Amino acid sequence: DILTEADALFDEADAALTEGDLGEYQEKVTEARELLAEALSDLTGVPAGGDAAPDGAADATTTTTAPPDG
Repeated sequence: DILTEADALFDEADAALTEGDLGEYQEKVTEARELLAEALSDLTGVPAGGDAAPDGAADATTTTTAPPDG
């Protein structure tokens, strides 16, 4: 299953990081993230990399206001 494969890839990434192989680490993390995106797409029906969010969350806006000087 996709999630089991992703978990195994994260384990392989951790091992590569422990060995100091940053290139292998990055490859494994990227592969695992792609599998997770695929799994999420399967669950939500939103294509991997899509901008749509469930429950209309895409319409929500978050803003930040700086505190007043004082």
